[in-house]
Amino acid sequence: MDGLQLKYFVLNPTKDDEYGEASKLAILSYADSIKIINPDLARDLSSWVNKLNASVSESQPFNNAVSTPFGDPTYPPGTRYGLFSKKNLK
Repeated sequence: MDGLQLKYFVLNPTKDDEYGEASKLAILSYADSIKIINPDLARDLSSWVNKLNASVSESQPFNNAVSTPFGDPTYPPGTRYGLFSKKNLK
């Protein structure tokens, strides 16, 4: 078998670049996927990312990002939650 062969990889949601943004989205996607079987872990992961987003917003008051809440039962299953920049919403 050729190509990428590994058991895991590391995400770094604390980075302030495209990789950090992608890490946040991946963590929130994972939290969304496990929220039925492990709601506590899903909530903790979501809270962590939301705290990171809040600290970015405080340090960059003119940030053009929108944060959407995790765990709201009115959202349909499979909805992605978290930080989305306007450039990604186009």
